Amino acid sequence: MSQLHSGSWLIPSGNTKSKYSQALRPSAIPPNPMAECKLGHPIEEEIANIRRECLKGQSMALVFQYGSNMSTARLNSRDRLRGDAHAIGIAQTEGEYEFVFDIWSISNNCAAADLLSGNGRRIWGVLYEIPGWLIGRETAAPRKSLDFIEGEGHNYTRQKISLIDANGEPVRGPVITYVGLCHRPRIETSIDYVKHILVGLREHRIPEEYVDYVKNKIVANNPSLELIARPL
Repeated sequence: MSQLHSGSWLIPSGNTKSKYSQALRPSAIPPNPMAECKLGHPIEEEIANIRRECLKGQSMALVFQYGSNMSTARLNSRDRLRGDAHAIGIAQTEGEYEFVFDIWSISNNCAAADLLSGNGRRIWGVLYEIPGWLIGRETAAPRKSLDFIEGEGHNYTRQKISLIDANGEPVRGPVITYVGLCHRPRIETSIDYVKHILVGLREHRIPEEYVDYVKNKIVANNPSLELIARPL
């Protein structure tokens, strides 16, 4: 049975990493705090310090990434979340899923990763802490929201998911992820896309047995990637 479900998913500041039991309503996302910051100093370090000050006291979201955004460099790139996503550990799904490539991504020009609930296995991924105002399109503007980056409402839908941490303990509290809406058969992924997935798996030291599982899925989807993907 699927462990994905909708509902509230924000956690108040100060509860992350240790307490996940209390959540704010999605409508309670605070306004973009950066809109009130005066970035008067051009030095990047100073800007980063100002950003951190602005984010103090803000509600945070816990996000489970299982595809290309497991790569911290990709998720935090200038075209995405600009350094505002913080990886806090690895986790796996409580329920069983199949890792597949059945979502056509226009931006990647290939089939993108998805989870199908039911027969399969527990799926490993990376748990990120992301400012709540960066999740939805309206609150993130003029920044790119995570919903926009993930294609929420088009290719994917945002839902809650139940996880188990690296020690086998349930992750307490609301965690969101993105699962496919428009499933398409017989579409192929690309080496440029799957490199991000494999980089993320290696970066966060996800178990080798699972890395092999993902490589098998890559090659099953696109056999031409066998000689390139296997050594990564």
